[in-house]
Amino acid sequence: MVAPVAVRREVVSVRGVDVQVKVYGDGGTPVVLLSGGGAGCNGYFPDLIEGLPDHTVVEFDRLGTGTSRTTERVSLRSWSQDTITVLDALGIKRAFLVGHSLGGALAAQILADYPDRVAGAFLLDPTPLNNPKIVASTARAAILISKVCGTPVLGPVLADLLKRTKPKGLSPSAEASFGRTFSGPWLEDTAAAVRLLEDDARAYCARSVPPAGVPVLIASADRKPAHRFRRVHAAWAQELGGRLEVWPNTKHSLYLQEPQLVVDRTRALLEESA
Repeated sequence: MVAPVAVRREVVSVRGVDVQVKVYGDGGTPVVLLSGGGAGCNGYFPDLIEGLPDHTVVEFDRLGTGTSRTTERVSLRSWSQDTITVLDALGIKRAFLVGHSLGGALAAQILADYPDRVAGAFLLDPTPLNNPKIVASTARAAILISKVCGTPVLGPVLADLLKRTKPKGLSPSAEASFGRTFSGPWLEDTAAAVRLLEDDARAYCARSVPPAGVPVLIASADRKPAHRFRRVHAAWAQELGGRLEVWPNTKHSLYLQEPQLVVDRTRALLEESA
């Protein structure tokens, strides 16, 4: 696919930080892309922007990721507000959300906070915001990995091991996406992003979040039926009034392994939301 060119670029002030926003296309239901962890959003989802030529697609680096640097603490709840700030600046009333991992959890947070602003959501192996216990262990692991990677002895070894977790057989566009997004201080940014994640999860679970009332799909990686992530994803899909799909032969990076399936499902959900 030919790399898309942003129709326009905007600078939006988000809590005093100038955030660079790229807008592709100019039609259909607007789609907001939410990257995983502390990775920047630029080119995160291979082939997705190119696969939605009839829709407006918005991408930007959340505070504390990519080019949007900040010294403030960030959380899903603050990012939820920030996303609405960006949508307001662009004049977008309702948008469809596509998020992977922590970005999937953010999509659920936005759906809970601002249901009238969401046209639908596609959560790709999302961090289980509906289970504080799992979220707490996930956050601790991310913080520990970041600390170890900062040590002179174990850091290079662990960094090499992390690179080897890249799935084999990726398409050229997925290879390029992996190289662009998992570079720079993304590990440190991820550690900073999850420090309040358990608080976010407890606050989310304390609320009475009704079924979304819009199309919601959770795509879960290929895990055994008894695996805690698979069970939690299934329960979450039911709570949101959505659907669950388990994609065969995929891991957490399923968006890299099955980019065309991501495009196809997004297009189908957009048609359903319309």
